[in-house]
Amino acid sequence: MNRFIIFLLLYSFTGHAQDSSGVYSVYFDAKVTPGTKKLTQIEAKYHHRYTLVSKGELDFRVASGDQLIVDEEGIYLEKNRLLSISRTEIRENSAYHLNNDYLHGVLPNDSVLVTLDGELYYFLIPRKTFLYEVASNNTSLYQGRTPNEYVIFSPEGNGVISILMINFNGSDITLSAINLEQNEFDFRKVNGKAVNGGTVPLFILSPTKSEWKEILNHFVVYDRYHKVD
Repeated sequence: MNRFIIFLLLYSFTGHAQDSSGVYSVYFDAKVTPGTKKLTQIEAKYHHRYTLVSKGELDFRVASGDQLIVDEEGIYLEKNRLLSISRTEIRENSAYHLNNDYLHGVLPNDSVLVTLDGELYYFLIPRKTFLYEVASNNTSLYQGRTPNEYVIFSPEGNGVISILMINFNGSDITLSAINLEQNEFDFRKVNGKAVNGGTVPLFILSPTKSEWKEILNHFVVYDRYHKVD
C-alpha cells in the first residue's frame, strides 16, 4: 500500500502543573508500589467493550470510533486508522479484490467497507493501544482504594513510571490522571527528589504509605467511556 493517511491520538499520563510557583511535572520511581494488592487481570464482570463519551460536537476521537476494551488480554484502546489505497493498485495487485464497496485483501479472511474519493479508496482499520497488557511485563496492575478501582503503572524510561487510575461505575469507566491543578495537596512535598537541568522542574516521587493514601485521593477524570455490549 503506497499511500495512506493515519489519524492517531497519543496519550500521556505524566503530571504537569502551573501555579504561583511556576510549572512542574511529576513521575514516580519505578521501584515504588501503592501498597495495595498486585493483580494480573481486571475482574471478569467488567470485561466489555466501552465507547468514548463525547465532550462536544467536534470530538474527533468519537467520530473515529475510539473504544476501550477490557478482556482477557488486558485493557486497551481500539482506535480507527484512516487508510487509503489507489484504484490503480487494486487493479494491478492480485492481492486485492473489490466487491460492492467492500475491499478484500487488507485483513486476513475479512473485508473492509471503502469509500471512493477521486482515485483513492478510503477505509478504517482498528488499532490496539494497550493501557495494561496481561502478556507483557511492561505495565503493572494494582487494586485501588475500592474493589471497582484499579491503578496502572506504566514505564517511561530512565527508571521512572507514570500512573493511570481506572474506575468502574455501573456501565461507565473513567480514566484519571494525577491532579496537579488542585491546591489541597502539593506533590512536590512528597518523599522523593527534584531533578534539575530541564526547562520544567521535574520531581521523581517515592511516596510513603501515608503519602500514597493522599495521592490516590488526588486524581482527576480526563475521559469517560460507556458500555456498548
